[in-house]
Amino acid sequence: MGARQPWLHALLGAFALMLAAFCAQAEPVQLRAGHPERYVVQRGDTLWRISALFLHSPWQWPEIWAVNPAVENPHLIYPGDVIRLLHTADGPRLVVERPGTGAVAQGGTTKLQPRIRSAALEAAIPAIPLEALRAFLEDAWVIENPDLERGPYVLHGADEHVVTGAGDRIYGRHATAVEGTDYGVYRLGEPYLDPDSGEYLGHAAIQVATATLTRAGEPSTLQVRRSRQEVLPGDLMRLQAGRTLPANFYPRPPEQLVQGRILRVINGISQIGQYQVVVLNRGARDGLESGHVLGIEQIPGALRDPYSGALIQPPPERTGHAMVFRTFDRLSLALVMKATAAMQPLDYVVMP
Repeated sequence: MGARQPWLHALLGAFALMLAAFCAQAEPVQLRAGHPERYVVQRGDTLWRISALFLHSPWQWPEIWAVNPAVENPHLIYPGDVIRLLHTADGPRLVVERPGTGAVAQGGTTKLQPRIRSAALEAAIPAIPLEALRAFLEDAWVIENPDLERGPYVLHGADEHVVTGAGDRIYGRHATAVEGTDYGVYRLGEPYLDPDSGEYLGHAAIQVATATLTRAGEPSTLQVRRSRQEVLPGDLMRLQAGRTLPANFYPRPPEQLVQGRILRVINGISQIGQYQVVVLNRGARDGLESGHVLGIEQIPGALRDPYSGALIQPPPERTGHAMVFRTFDRLSLALVMKATAAMQPLDYVVMP
């Protein structure tokens, strides 16, 4: 990508936002070419994958989802359910048939018919591949104000070891939980700054170890159970909350206009691809929630006309989509669901 003047970059970004917002509002539901008329949900499916079988834009699923009142928890989908496409006077509709109930198309309408429940339902399928996120539930932490959120921290290693790792003891300050409680040990990373305004958004904190409180007090004693890096004095400690991701949130566009940037990819590489987790410079204060889908766009560098010598700016290029799965006040974490080209930090996220 070639060099760009900051004012030009901001102007093009604003234009991309308006264009994407207009397209998102005006885009009708479009069925995917070669879509099935019915699909039996399989183990390992995700809502996104099933949506992509029927729809050109998977996040439009809620717009054509017909709630079947005879189905318990109609917004949850389970292995064995049948997703059926109905063609109605109001446009396409998707309904779920489940052991015990059914939905049958008659003359463009949906008629519910009772059935005998034949099998116990398994766990609902997730909206997105949860395995791609599991490592980030505790590992990735954003500290929005280090001075106020410091909390417990590592005082020093308790054993006579040059390197403190798994099996070693450490002393901690302000660890007030009961003995046997697990803490995550985090290393404060680089600050997140808004690339356009320069506003401080928070600090990255990456988990380097886990430790169990073995003796309460001041200082307390903990034993390191698992370590990825050496535990150092000053590392932060945080209660292991056992966070889980909901399987029942649905991909959808934000309810208000959003434009932001990708600040970094969690694993630190420069090229971003499918199923990688990225940090966005927009969060809950900007209206983002878990399940919100954003388009990813690049603004190519200006090209010089070979005859006139003038610089010509190509339009923004859509390179993929990301789905927000965890929000902080000023930042959020999103999973790249689709990548049609290599993406990089500082690329834009816009309305899908």
